[in-house]
Amino acid sequence: MATTSVNSPNVNNRSSHNTDTNDGEIITTLTKMQTTLDNAVKVSKNMRVDVKKSIDDQIELLKSNIIPQVKILISNVVQAQNKESAYRKRITELEISLQLKNQAESDKLENIEKMILENKEALTKISNQGSDTNKKTYAKAATINIGRQKAAPKNSYASILYLKDDEEKTKTSTDALQVARKLVCSKPAGTAIIANKLLSNGKIMIFSKDENSKANLDNLINASDEMISEEPKRQNPVILLKGVPKEIDRDDVPKIIKDCNQDIANACENEDSITVVYLKTNRKEHLVNVAIKVTPTIRRIILETLDRNVSFGFNLVYAEDASPVRQCFHCLSFGHTQTKCPVKEKNKEELPQCMHCPGKHLKANCPEKNKKVICCNCAKQPGTSNKQPENINHSPISEKCPIYKAVLTKAISKIDYGY
Repeated sequence: MATTSVNSPNVNNRSSHNTDTNDGEIITTLTKMQTTLDNAVKVSKNMRVDVKKSIDDQIELLKSNIIPQVKILISNVVQAQNKESAYRKRITELEISLQLKNQAESDKLENIEKMILENKEALTKISNQGSDTNKKTYAKAATINIGRQKAAPKNSYASILYLKDDEEKTKTSTDALQVARKLVCSKPAGTAIIANKLLSNGKIMIFSKDENSKANLDNLINASDEMISEEPKRQNPVILLKGVPKEIDRDDVPKIIKDCNQDIANACENEDSITVVYLKTNRKEHLVNVAIKVTPTIRRIILETLDRNVSFGFNLVYAEDASPVRQCFHCLSFGHTQTKCPVKEKNKEELPQCMHCPGKHLKANCPEKNKKVICCNCAKQPGTSNKQPENINHSPISEKCPIYKAVLTKAISKIDYGY
Protein backbone atom coordinates (compact mmCIF):
# COMPACT_ATOMS: atom_id res chain seq x y z
CA MET A 1 0.00 0.00 0.00
CA ALA A 2 2.78 2.39 0.94
CA THR A 3 4.76 1.56 -2.23
CA THR A 4 1.82 2.45 -4.44
CA SER A 5 1.40 5.76 -2.66
CA VAL A 6 5.05 6.66 -3.11
CA ASN A 7 5.13 5.80 -6.81
CA SER A 8 1.85 7.50 -7.67
CA PRO A 9 3.23 11.07 -7.88
CA ASN A 10 5.84 9.97 -10.45
CA VAL A 11 3.16 8.41 -12.63
CA ASN A 12 1.09 11.56 -12.40
CA ASN A 13 4.07 13.70 -13.36
CA ARG A 14 4.74 11.63 -16.49
CA SER A 15 1.08 11.74 -17.45
CA SER A 16 0.95 15.49 -16.95
CA HIS A 17 4.12 15.97 -19.02
CA ASN A 18 2.77 13.89 -21.91
CA THR A 19 -0.52 15.77 -21.82
CA ASP A 20 1.25 19.12 -21.97
CA THR A 21 3.26 17.91 -25.00
CA ASN A 22 0.17 16.63 -26.81
CA ASP A 23 -1.70 19.84 -26.03
CA GLY A 24 1.04 21.91 -27.62
CA GLU A 25 1.06 19.75 -30.73
CA ILE A 26 -2.72 20.08 -31.14
CA ILE A 27 -2.63 23.87 -30.90
CA THR A 28 0.31 24.04 -33.32
CA THR A 29 -1.45 21.79 -35.85
CA LEU A 30 -4.65 23.83 -35.73
CA THR A 31 -2.70 27.05 -36.15
CA LYS A 32 -0.86 25.63 -39.17
CA MET A 33 -4.18 24.58 -40.70
CA GLN A 34 -5.49 28.10 -40.27
CA THR A 35 -2.36 29.62 -41.84
CA THR A 36 -2.46 27.19 -44.77
CA LEU A 37 -6.07 28.02 -45.52
CA ASP A 38 -5.35 31.75 -45.33
CA ASN A 39 -2.45 31.40 -47.76
CA ALA A 40 -4.48 29.24 -50.12
CA VAL A 41 -7.18 31.88 -50.35
CA LYS A 42 -4.68 34.67 -50.97
CA VAL A 43 -2.62 32.80 -53.58
CA SER A 44 -5.45 31.27 -55.60
CA LYS A 45 -6.80 33.91 -58.02
CA ASN A 46 -8.96 31.58 -60.10
CA MET A 47 -10.87 30.16 -57.15
CA ARG A 48 -14.60 30.61 -57.32
CA VAL A 49 -16.16 33.18 -55.03
CA ASP A 50 -18.44 30.68 -53.32
CA VAL A 51 -15.49 28.36 -52.63
CA LYS A 52 -13.48 31.22 -51.19
CA LYS A 53 -16.40 32.19 -48.99
CA SER A 54 -16.74 28.62 -47.76
CA ILE A 55 -13.06 28.51 -46.89
CA ASP A 56 -13.30 31.88 -45.14
CA ASP A 57 -16.20 30.57 -43.09
CA GLN A 58 -14.19 27.52 -42.06
CA ILE A 59 -11.24 29.70 -41.10
CA GLU A 60 -13.49 31.90 -38.97
CA LEU A 61 -15.03 28.82 -37.36
CA LEU A 62 -11.55 27.53 -36.59
CA LYS A 63 -10.54 30.84 -35.02
CA SER A 64 -13.68 31.59 -33.02
CA ASN A 65 -14.89 28.17 -31.96
CA ILE A 66 -12.65 25.14 -32.36
CA ILE A 67 -9.34 26.53 -31.05
CA PRO A 68 -10.90 28.17 -27.91
CA GLN A 69 -12.84 24.99 -27.13
CA VAL A 70 -9.70 22.90 -27.46
CA LYS A 71 -7.90 25.24 -25.06
CA ILE A 72 -10.76 24.97 -22.53
CA LEU A 73 -10.73 21.20 -22.84
CA ILE A 74 -6.99 21.09 -22.23
CA SER A 75 -7.35 23.34 -19.17
CA ASN A 76 -10.04 21.07 -17.72
CA VAL A 77 -7.84 18.02 -18.20
CA VAL A 78 -4.95 19.70 -16.36
CA GLN A 79 -7.23 20.70 -13.47
CA ALA A 80 -8.57 17.16 -13.20
CA GLN A 81 -5.02 15.79 -13.06
CA ASN A 82 -4.11 18.24 -10.29
CA LYS A 83 -7.15 17.20 -8.25
CA GLU A 84 -6.28 13.54 -8.73
CA SER A 85 -2.75 14.20 -7.48
CA ALA A 86 -4.11 15.98 -4.39
CA TYR A 87 -6.51 13.11 -3.67
CA ARG A 88 -3.70 10.57 -3.96
CA LYS A 89 -1.57 12.56 -1.52
CA ARG A 90 -4.43 12.73 0.98
CA ILE A 91 -5.05 8.98 0.66
CA THR A 92 -1.37 8.35 1.40
CA GLU A 93 -1.53 10.47 4.56
CA LEU A 94 -4.65 8.65 5.76
CA GLU A 95 -3.03 5.27 5.09
CA ILE A 96 0.00 6.21 7.22
CA SER A 97 -2.23 7.45 10.06
CA LEU A 98 -4.31 4.27 9.94
CA GLN A 99 -1.16 2.16 9.95
CA LEU A 100 0.05 3.86 13.14
CA LYS A 101 -3.24 3.17 14.91
CA ASN A 102 -3.31 -0.44 13.72
CA GLN A 103 0.23 -0.93 15.01
CA ALA A 104 -0.77 0.22 18.48
CA GLU A 105 -3.76 -2.13 18.58
CA SER A 106 -1.71 -5.01 17.19
CA ASP A 107 0.99 -4.55 19.81
CA LYS A 108 -1.56 -4.61 22.61
CA LEU A 109 -2.98 -7.90 21.32
CA GLU A 110 0.52 -9.36 21.04
CA ASN A 111 1.26 -8.40 24.64
CA ILE A 112 -1.91 -10.12 25.83
CA GLU A 113 -1.03 -13.29 23.93
CA LYS A 114 2.49 -13.31 25.38
CA MET A 115 1.18 -12.85 28.91
CA ILE A 116 -1.21 -15.78 28.46
CA LEU A 117 1.55 -18.04 27.14
CA GLU A 118 4.01 -17.05 29.87
CA ASN A 119 1.47 -17.75 32.59
CA LYS A 120 -0.12 -20.84 31.08
CA GLU A 121 0.56 -23.05 34.10
CA ALA A 122 -0.75 -20.45 36.52
CA LEU A 123 -3.89 -19.96 34.46
CA THR A 124 -4.51 -23.71 34.40
CA LYS A 125 -4.15 -23.90 38.16
CA ILE A 126 -6.53 -21.00 38.68
CA SER A 127 -9.12 -22.51 36.34
CA ASN A 128 -9.05 -25.75 38.34
CA GLN A 129 -9.64 -23.90 41.57
CA GLY A 130 -12.44 -21.78 40.15
CA SER A 131 -12.44 -18.47 38.36
CA ASP A 132 -11.90 -15.25 40.23
CA THR A 133 -14.98 -13.09 39.93
CA ASN A 134 -13.40 -10.00 41.46
CA LYS A 135 -12.32 -7.66 38.68
CA LYS A 136 -9.37 -5.42 39.44
CA THR A 137 -9.56 -1.73 38.78
CA TYR A 138 -6.66 0.59 38.01
CA ALA A 139 -6.64 1.78 41.60
CA LYS A 140 -6.53 -1.73 43.08
CA ALA A 141 -3.95 -2.98 40.60
CA ALA A 142 -1.55 -0.18 41.48
CA THR A 143 -1.58 -1.10 45.18
CA ILE A 144 -0.37 -4.68 44.57
CA ASN A 145 3.27 -5.24 45.54
CA ILE A 146 5.52 -5.87 42.56
CA GLY A 147 8.55 -7.97 43.45
CA ARG A 148 10.22 -6.43 46.48
CA GLN A 149 8.80 -2.97 45.95
CA LYS A 150 6.57 -1.58 48.68
CA ALA A 151 3.18 -0.15 47.87
CA ALA A 152 2.99 3.62 48.11
CA PRO A 153 1.31 5.05 51.24
CA LYS A 154 -2.38 5.68 50.79
CA ASN A 155 -3.33 9.32 50.45
CA SER A 156 -6.36 8.69 52.66
CA TYR A 157 -4.01 9.13 55.64
CA ALA A 158 -2.04 11.99 54.13
CA SER A 159 -1.91 15.62 55.24
CA ILE A 160 -0.59 18.71 53.46
CA LEU A 161 1.42 20.98 55.74
CA TYR A 162 2.76 24.48 55.07
CA LEU A 163 4.02 27.44 57.07
CA LYS A 164 1.81 30.30 58.21
CA ASP A 165 2.54 33.92 57.31
CA ASP A 166 4.39 33.00 54.14
CA GLU A 167 2.34 34.91 51.60
CA GLU A 168 5.42 35.81 49.55
CA LYS A 169 6.37 32.12 49.30
CA THR A 170 9.91 32.69 50.52
CA LYS A 171 10.00 29.50 52.58
CA THR A 172 10.88 26.18 50.98
CA SER A 173 9.41 22.76 51.58
CA THR A 174 12.60 21.85 53.44
CA ASP A 175 11.95 24.70 55.87
CA ALA A 176 8.41 23.43 56.38
CA LEU A 177 9.69 19.91 57.03
CA GLN A 178 12.09 21.13 59.72
CA VAL A 179 9.32 23.04 61.52
CA ALA A 180 6.99 20.03 61.27
CA ARG A 181 9.63 17.76 62.80
CA LYS A 182 10.12 20.18 65.67
CA LEU A 183 6.38 20.32 66.39
CA VAL A 184 5.90 16.55 66.20
CA CYS A 185 8.93 15.86 68.38
CA SER A 186 7.61 18.25 71.01
CA LYS A 187 4.39 16.20 71.39
CA PRO A 188 4.93 12.83 69.71
CA ALA A 189 2.12 10.99 71.51
CA GLY A 190 -0.44 9.58 69.09
CA THR A 191 1.33 10.71 65.90
CA ALA A 192 2.70 7.74 63.98
CA ILE A 193 4.28 9.04 60.77
CA ILE A 194 5.48 6.54 58.17
CA ALA A 195 6.66 8.79 55.31
CA ASN A 196 6.96 12.35 54.05
CA LYS A 197 7.23 13.99 50.66
CA LEU A 198 8.46 17.44 49.65
CA LEU A 199 6.05 19.36 47.42
CA SER A 200 6.24 22.66 45.56
CA ASN A 201 5.30 26.09 46.94
CA GLY A 202 6.82 25.34 50.32
CA LYS A 203 4.42 22.49 51.11
CA ILE A 204 5.04 18.96 52.37
CA MET A 205 2.91 15.81 52.44
CA ILE A 206 2.96 13.71 55.60
CA PHE A 207 1.69 10.11 55.59
CA SER A 208 0.28 8.86 58.88
CA LYS A 209 -0.04 5.22 59.92
CA ASP A 210 -3.79 5.26 60.44
CA GLU A 211 -6.79 7.53 60.79
CA ASN A 212 -6.19 8.31 64.47
CA SER A 213 -2.56 9.24 63.84
CA LYS A 214 -3.62 11.53 61.04
CA ALA A 215 -6.25 13.23 63.22
CA ASN A 216 -3.73 13.76 66.02
CA LEU A 217 -1.21 15.20 63.59
CA ASP A 218 -3.74 17.58 62.04
CA ASN A 219 -4.84 18.79 65.48
CA LEU A 220 -1.25 19.28 66.61
CA ILE A 221 -0.26 21.27 63.52
CA ASN A 222 -3.39 23.45 63.40
CA ALA A 223 -3.10 24.22 67.12
CA SER A 224 0.38 25.66 66.58
CA ASP A 225 1.18 29.21 65.56
CA GLU A 226 3.61 28.16 62.86
CA MET A 227 1.92 25.71 60.48
CA ILE A 228 -1.37 24.75 58.83
CA SER A 229 -2.60 21.25 57.96
CA GLU A 230 -5.15 20.58 55.23
CA GLU A 231 -6.51 17.65 53.27
CA PRO A 232 -4.77 16.77 49.99
CA LYS A 233 -6.82 17.66 46.95
CA ARG A 234 -7.38 14.84 44.51
CA GLN A 235 -9.26 14.63 41.25
CA ASN A 236 -12.46 12.71 40.68
CA PRO A 237 -12.13 9.42 38.79
CA VAL A 238 -13.00 9.01 35.11
CA ILE A 239 -15.27 6.23 33.87
CA LEU A 240 -15.27 5.11 30.23
CA LEU A 241 -18.67 4.21 28.75
CA LYS A 242 -18.06 1.91 25.80
CA GLY A 243 -20.63 1.83 23.02
CA VAL A 244 -22.81 4.93 23.36
CA PRO A 245 -24.94 5.68 20.26
CA LYS A 246 -23.15 8.33 18.24
CA GLU A 247 -26.26 10.37 17.51
CA ILE A 248 -26.61 11.31 21.20
CA ASP A 249 -25.26 14.77 21.95
CA ARG A 250 -22.45 14.76 24.52
CA ASP A 251 -24.19 17.47 26.55
CA ASP A 252 -27.18 15.15 27.01
CA VAL A 253 -25.14 12.23 28.37
CA PRO A 254 -25.26 13.20 32.10
CA LYS A 255 -29.03 13.73 31.99
CA ILE A 256 -29.66 10.41 30.23
CA ILE A 257 -27.53 8.57 32.80
CA LYS A 258 -29.47 10.13 35.68
CA ASP A 259 -32.86 9.50 34.06
CA CYS A 260 -32.12 5.84 33.32
CA ASN A 261 -30.25 4.93 36.53
CA GLN A 262 -32.02 5.86 39.76
CA ASP A 263 -29.12 4.83 42.01
CA ILE A 264 -26.82 7.23 40.20
CA ALA A 265 -29.40 10.01 40.24
CA ASN A 266 -29.79 9.67 44.01
CA ALA A 267 -26.01 9.96 44.48
CA CYS A 268 -25.66 13.15 42.42
CA GLU A 269 -24.94 16.10 44.68
CA ASN A 270 -24.90 18.76 41.96
CA GLU A 271 -24.59 19.23 38.20
CA ASP A 272 -20.84 18.61 38.36
CA SER A 273 -21.30 15.12 39.79
CA ILE A 274 -21.23 13.79 36.21
CA THR A 275 -19.37 15.66 33.48
CA VAL A 276 -18.26 14.53 30.03
CA VAL A 277 -14.48 14.74 29.67
CA TYR A 278 -13.77 13.45 26.16
CA LEU A 279 -14.96 11.13 23.40
CA LYS A 280 -13.10 8.19 21.88
CA THR A 281 -13.75 6.28 18.70
CA ASN A 282 -15.40 2.89 18.86
CA ARG A 283 -14.75 -0.03 16.54
CA LYS A 284 -18.34 0.21 15.40
CA GLU A 285 -18.97 3.31 13.32
CA HIS A 286 -22.40 4.05 14.80
CA LEU A 287 -21.07 3.99 18.39
CA VAL A 288 -18.68 6.12 20.42
CA ASN A 289 -16.90 5.73 23.77
CA VAL A 290 -17.64 8.50 26.26
CA ALA A 291 -15.39 9.34 29.21
CA ILE A 292 -17.23 10.87 32.16
CA LYS A 293 -15.77 12.31 35.36
CA VAL A 294 -17.81 11.24 38.37
CA THR A 295 -17.65 11.37 42.15
CA PRO A 296 -16.13 8.40 44.03
CA THR A 297 -19.60 7.41 45.20
CA ILE A 298 -21.02 7.28 41.67
CA ARG A 299 -17.97 5.35 40.50
CA ARG A 300 -18.58 2.72 43.17
CA ILE A 301 -22.24 2.48 42.17
CA ILE A 302 -21.34 1.98 38.50
CA LEU A 303 -18.62 -0.62 39.07
CA GLU A 304 -20.13 -2.50 42.00
CA THR A 305 -23.87 -1.90 42.37
CA LEU A 306 -24.60 -1.85 38.63
CA ASP A 307 -21.85 -4.39 37.89
CA ARG A 308 -20.36 -2.12 35.19
CA ASN A 309 -23.57 -2.02 33.14
CA VAL A 310 -25.13 1.43 32.84
CA SER A 311 -28.64 1.81 31.43
CA PHE A 312 -28.57 4.17 28.49
CA GLY A 313 -32.00 4.53 26.95
CA PHE A 314 -32.89 1.14 25.51
CA ASN A 315 -29.31 -0.13 25.81
CA LEU A 316 -26.91 -1.33 28.46
CA VAL A 317 -23.51 0.32 28.11
CA TYR A 318 -20.42 -1.36 29.54
CA ALA A 319 -18.41 0.86 31.91
CA GLU A 320 -14.88 0.62 33.25
CA ASP A 321 -12.21 2.78 34.84
CA ALA A 322 -10.52 4.95 32.23
CA SER A 323 -6.76 4.72 32.31
CA PRO A 324 -5.31 7.76 34.06
CA VAL A 325 -2.15 7.39 31.99
CA ARG A 326 -1.77 9.45 28.82
CA GLN A 327 0.77 8.08 26.35
CA CYS A 328 1.66 9.54 22.97
CA PHE A 329 1.69 7.08 20.06
CA HIS A 330 4.11 9.30 18.14
CA CYS A 331 7.02 9.71 20.58
CA LEU A 332 5.72 7.06 23.07
CA SER A 333 6.37 9.40 26.00
CA PHE A 334 3.87 9.97 28.80
CA GLY A 335 1.85 12.99 29.83
CA HIS A 336 0.39 13.94 26.44
CA THR A 337 -1.34 12.46 23.40
CA GLN A 338 -0.38 12.23 19.75
CA THR A 339 -2.44 15.28 18.81
CA LYS A 340 -0.43 17.48 21.21
CA CYS A 341 2.99 15.85 20.89
CA PRO A 342 5.73 18.47 21.52
CA VAL A 343 8.17 16.50 19.37
CA LYS A 344 5.75 16.53 16.44
CA GLU A 345 4.93 20.21 16.92
CA LYS A 346 8.62 21.10 16.91
CA ASN A 347 9.32 19.13 13.74
CA LYS A 348 6.31 18.00 11.71
CA GLU A 349 8.52 15.79 9.54
CA GLU A 350 9.85 13.91 12.56
CA LEU A 351 9.34 10.17 12.10
CA PRO A 352 7.40 8.29 14.80
CA GLN A 353 9.20 6.43 17.56
CA CYS A 354 9.41 2.73 16.77
CA MET A 355 7.54 0.39 19.13
CA HIS A 356 10.11 -2.37 18.63
CA CYS A 357 13.44 -0.58 18.94
CA PRO A 358 14.76 2.86 20.00
CA GLY A 359 14.90 4.02 16.36
CA LYS A 360 12.70 6.60 14.63
CA HIS A 361 10.62 4.81 11.99
CA LEU A 362 7.42 2.84 11.57
CA LYS A 363 7.43 -0.55 13.22
CA ALA A 364 6.68 -2.13 9.85
CA ASN A 365 9.98 -0.72 8.54
CA CYS A 366 12.04 -1.62 11.62
CA PRO A 367 15.41 -3.14 10.66
CA GLU A 368 15.58 -4.83 14.09
CA LYS A 369 12.21 -6.61 13.87
CA ASN A 370 13.88 -10.04 13.99
CA LYS A 371 15.60 -9.18 17.27
CA LYS A 372 14.18 -8.85 20.77
CA VAL A 373 11.93 -5.89 21.42
CA ILE A 374 13.57 -2.99 23.27
CA CYS A 375 11.57 -0.40 25.19
CA CYS A 376 12.65 3.02 23.95
CA ASN A 377 11.68 4.63 27.27
CA CYS A 378 13.61 2.20 29.46
CA ALA A 379 16.59 2.34 27.09
CA LYS A 380 16.88 6.07 27.82
CA GLN A 381 16.90 5.59 31.60
CA PRO A 382 20.33 5.22 33.27
CA GLY A 383 20.79 2.25 35.58
CA THR A 384 23.64 1.28 37.86
CA SER A 385 27.07 2.50 36.78
CA ASN A 386 25.46 4.66 34.07
CA LYS A 387 24.25 1.56 32.25
CA GLN A 388 20.80 0.84 30.95
CA PRO A 389 18.37 -1.08 33.18
CA GLU A 390 18.46 -4.83 32.68
CA ASN A 391 14.73 -5.12 32.03
CA ILE A 392 14.32 -3.35 28.69
CA ASN A 393 13.03 -6.24 26.57
CA HIS A 394 9.38 -5.26 26.48
CA SER A 395 7.15 -2.99 24.44
CA PRO A 396 6.96 0.68 25.51
CA ILE A 397 3.17 0.32 25.65
CA SER A 398 3.30 -2.83 27.77
CA GLU A 399 1.90 -2.87 31.29
CA LYS A 400 5.09 -4.70 32.31
CA CYS A 401 7.18 -1.60 31.63
CA PRO A 402 8.56 -0.28 34.95
CA ILE A 403 8.25 3.30 33.71
CA TYR A 404 4.61 2.71 32.82
CA LYS A 405 4.02 1.22 36.27
CA ALA A 406 5.63 4.23 37.95
CA VAL A 407 3.58 6.67 35.86
CA LEU A 408 0.41 4.70 36.60
CA THR A 409 1.06 4.64 40.34
CA LYS A 410 1.74 8.37 40.41
CA ALA A 411 -1.37 9.14 38.36
CA ILE A 412 -3.57 6.98 40.59
CA SER A 413 -2.25 8.70 43.73
CA LYS A 414 -3.74 11.95 42.44
CA ILE A 415 -7.23 10.48 41.96
CA ASP A 416 -9.86 9.95 44.65
CA TYR A 417 -11.23 6.46 44.01
CA GLY A 418 -13.05 6.40 47.32
CA TYR A 419 -10.66 4.17 49.26
